Amino acid sequence: MRRLFWLLRPTSLTLALLVVCSLVVVAAPRDSGLIRYAAADDTAWTETEAVEIAQSTGESVEVESLTGEFVQVMAEPSGGFVAEVSPVPQRVETGSGWQDVDLDLVPVGDGFVKPAVSDVDVAFPVKPDDVVVRVEDDGRWLEVSWPTVLPAATIVGSTAVYAEVLPGVDLVSTASETGFSFNLVVKSAQAAANPALDAIRFGWRGAGLELEASSEASFDVVDAVSGEVVYAGSSMRMWSDVTPAGSGADLSAEAGAGSSSDAGSRVGVTVLPAELILAPDSSFLRADDTSFPVVIDPMLAKSTSYTNWLMVWSDGQKFWNNSSEHARAGFDGWEGDKVARSMYAMDTRFLDGKIVGKATFQHRQIHSPPSHCEPTSPSVPMGIYRVGGINSGQSWSNQPNWYERYATSNVQHGTDRLCPGYTNTEWNVTNGAKQAADNGWDALTLGLRSTDEGDRWGWRRFDNVAGKAPVLIVEYNTAPNTPSTPSLVNGRKSCDKWWTTSRNPTLESTVSDPDRHRVKARFYMNDRFYESGPDFVSSGSKASRKITEGLGDGAYSVYARANDGSAVSAGSSGTLSFTVDTKKPNGPEMTSSASAPRVGERIAVRIDSTSSDVESYLWGVNTDTPSNVARPDKIGWSVDPSVVVNKSGPNWISARAVDCAGNVSDLKKFEFKATLDKPSDVYRLDGTGVDSRGPDTVLPSGGPSLTVPSGTQWEQGRWAVDAFGQPQDPTDRSFVAGSTPLKTAVPFDTNQSFSVSTWVYVDQVPTGASGTGSAVGVVGDRSSAMTLGWDIDSRNPGPAKWAMVLDSDDVPLGRVGVSNPASVVQPGWTHLTGVFDAEADVARVYVNGALVAEAPMTMPPFRADTLQIGAGLSGTDPLTFNGRVDEVIIHRGPVDANTAALLATKERQ
Repeated sequence: MRRLFWLLRPTSLTLALLVVCSLVVVAAPRDSGLIRYAAADDTAWTETEAVEIAQSTGESVEVESLTGEFVQVMAEPSGGFVAEVSPVPQRVETGSGWQDVDLDLVPVGDGFVKPAVSDVDVAFPVKPDDVVVRVEDDGRWLEVSWPTVLPAATIVGSTAVYAEVLPGVDLVSTASETGFSFNLVVKSAQAAANPALDAIRFGWRGAGLELEASSEASFDVVDAVSGEVVYAGSSMRMWSDVTPAGSGADLSAEAGAGSSSDAGSRVGVTVLPAELILAPDSSFLRADDTSFPVVIDPMLAKSTSYTNWLMVWSDGQKFWNNSSEHARAGFDGWEGDKVARSMYAMDTRFLDGKIVGKATFQHRQIHSPPSHCEPTSPSVPMGIYRVGGINSGQSWSNQPNWYERYATSNVQHGTDRLCPGYTNTEWNVTNGAKQAADNGWDALTLGLRSTDEGDRWGWRRFDNVAGKAPVLIVEYNTAPNTPSTPSLVNGRKSCDKWWTTSRNPTLESTVSDPDRHRVKARFYMNDRFYESGPDFVSSGSKASRKITEGLGDGAYSVYARANDGSAVSAGSSGTLSFTVDTKKPNGPEMTSSASAPRVGERIAVRIDSTSSDVESYLWGVNTDTPSNVARPDKIGWSVDPSVVVNKSGPNWISARAVDCAGNVSDLKKFEFKATLDKPSDVYRLDGTGVDSRGPDTVLPSGGPSLTVPSGTQWEQGRWAVDAFGQPQDPTDRSFVAGSTPLKTAVPFDTNQSFSVSTWVYVDQVPTGASGTGSAVGVVGDRSSAMTLGWDIDSRNPGPAKWAMVLDSDDVPLGRVGVSNPASVVQPGWTHLTGVFDAEADVARVYVNGALVAEAPMTMPPFRADTLQIGAGLSGTDPLTFNGRVDEVIIHRGPVDANTAALLATKERQ
C-alpha cells in the first residue's frame, strides 16, 4: 500500500530541566547497494508487470523489483510511477522479503533486547549488567560499558531507560533507523551539581572495532586495522529542553528522542585506550539562570553509500545522519547566534534514463520565528539548492559546493512553544530529478538554506528524528521502446529496394511502451517529423501516418521514434529507404522469328521495353488482360517466353511492362496468323474402293491404306441424306462396325500431340454397369493407347457417355477416361473429336464441335502401332463399337476449338 507522508507528533508543553548526554552510533558505508534490483523472491514484479496489474485492478501496485532500504516505487493505473525516497532506511531485506523498519525493542536471549526489524545489529541489556550497548558489524564488535552494574531496564518502544545510574540521572539508550544512541538524562539542578558529571567516564572494549577521537567534540568508531570509519560522529552538545512531559522512564525516553532547543553548549570528548570521557560545559550546566531541563547531546551516525544527511553550523558543529537532531536552516539570531544549513543525499539510481514528470521535496516544519500559529508577517524564503556530494568529514568550513537554486518556500509554522504539530513544507525539485535522470546520477543532493542568512526571520527548524525524515517524491515514467523500422503500407519491395507509386504514401511502425502507455509514432524525414494520429494507439500496436503534402519522385529515408505524450523513445528505429516513382514505363515491343506458325506449335517471342527499370512483364495469348509473369535475368532486360499457338487464323500476344515501383505500362500487342495443318490422313469410308479423290485412304504425304476384310458391311453415310431426310449424296457410305474392325498401321506417334475426329451413328443408347465402344482406336498388344467413342464408367453406371480413353501403358490399368456426365450418347449421327496436347499435358473431347471434357495427362499415351476403326482392345475385350463410323480425319497435332467446331459443321472431305 502507499506510504503516507503526513505523520502527527504528540507534544507537551510541560517545563522541566533535563540534561541529556547521548551517544548515537550509525554504521558507515558498505559495499552492498541501497536498491537491490535482484528480486527478494520469485514473485517480485518488474515495472512492466506492476503496470499491467495496476491497470487491470485500478489500484497502485508496488514495483517489488525496485524496492530498497530507502526507495519504494509504485506503479499507477495511469501507467506512470511514483517513487518515494528517504534519507534514512525505511525497509530491511529479510529472509521473507522486504519489511518496514520496526525499532521497537524485543528480547533476543541472554538478557538483551534488539530492534524488531533493523539493518543495524545493536543490543541493549535488560537485566542488570555493566554493558550500555553492544554493536556488531561483519564479525567485528564493540561494547560501551558503565563503571558500575546498571539497573534493570524499562523498555519504552525503541528506548531502554536505566534509572538513577547517578543520583537524579537516568541512562537512556535508543535504537534508530541508522544506528543507536545512549544518553545521560540529568533531571534536576541538584543532580547537575554532582562532580561526577564534570567527567563522565564510559569504558569500551571490542574486537575489530575501536573508538577514535575525530575532534575535541566528537569521535568515531573505526576499523581497528584499516582505520576506516564504520560509525561516524556528530558534534556533541548540550541544550535546554522545554518540551518533555510525563514522569519517570517516559519523561526520560521522550527527552532523549531529539533536540528541540537551539540554546546550549558543547561537550568535550576524550578517547583513551578502553575509556571514553565526556566533559559537559559545567558553566552552562550549573549557571544560575539555567532552566531545567538542559540537554547534553553527543552523537554518532551511520554512513551509507548514496543516501545520507548532513547539518553544519557556522560555529563549527556538524551533525551526520543524526537520528536525534532536528534539521535547521537559516540564521539563528534568537538563541545561538549561528547560521545552519542542512543537506540530504537522495538515491536516484532508479531514475537513470527515466522521464521525470514532477518531483517534490517534503519536510515537516516544526518551528519558525513568529510567536503565533497563523503567521502573516513577511517571511524570508527558505531555498532548496543542488549541492555537491556530502560525507561525514565535512563541516561549515569545508562544506560541499552549492549550485543552482531549484525553488523557495515562504511557509511559516510558528514557534514550537505555542504551535504543536508541524506544517508540511514542499519544494518543487523537478529540474533536479530530471538532471539526475538525464545524467545517470547515483544521488541527487539537496541543500536547505535561507535566501538571506543575515536575517533571523528566516530561521527554520524541521522534524528529522524518530522516523520523521523528509521525503523526495518523484513522478516519472519510462520512455517508450524503440519502435520497429517503418514500412510502406502502399509500397512494395522490388529490385532490392522499397518503392511506392504514391506521392502520398502511408508510413507504419509498431510502437510499444514498457509502462503500457498509449503511444504514437514520429516519422523523421526531410528534416522534420510526421506524427501518427490523431489518436494514440495501444502499446504493441501499429501506428501510421499518411504524408499528405505530396512527395516528388525521388529517393527518401525515414526512421521512427515513439512518443507516449510525455516522453520520446531514446533510441531510433532502423532506417527505411524508399523511392517514389509515379511514371509508367514504356510499353514493350514484341518480335518473333515464327512468321506463320501452325496451331499447336510452340514459338519464342521476345518482349522488350526501352525503360531501364522494368522488373517484369505481364503477357498473354489472345487476351487483352495478360496475367502470365515473365521476369528478366537483370532489371531492364528483355524476356523470351515460349508461347503455344492454340487457334488457327488471327492471333495476338498482349504484354505490359512493370517497373520496380509497380507502375504498369500501356498495353502492347503483337499480331500474327496461325495455320492449321491439313489433315495428315482422311478415311472417307465410302466402301467403293475408288472415288474422285482416290481409294478409301487419302494420303497427301503417303502412308498405309486400310485393310478391309471380306464381308465388310456398308450403309448410308453421314451425307447420304440431309437433315430433312431428303437424298443428298447417294454415293456416301459408312462402315458398319461389327466383329471385324478395319485396320492399318498407325499414321501418327501417340506419344506426341494428335487429334482424331469422326462421325458415328448408333441406333440406341448403350447401357450397363461398364463398357467401352471404340469407334476409332490405336491399339497395342494388350490395350488401347487411345479409344474414341462411348464409355460407361463402373463408378457411374448407366447410359453411355461420349468419351476418349487414353492409356499410358500397354496394360489395361493406367487408363484415363475423358468424358462429361452430361454428354450422354444420343441415337443418330454425332461428330466426335479427341485431342491430346503433349505440350500442355492435357486431353480434350469435343462433341458436335463443342468442348465437353478436359483432363490433365501426367503421362502421354504409350506408343502403339495399329489403327483400328470400329473396335479397340482391353485385354481380351475388343471394345466393339456396334454402330456406324464415317469419315475419320487425323491431324498430327492438337486442333483448337475453332477447328473442332469447323470439322463438325463443314462439308465432307
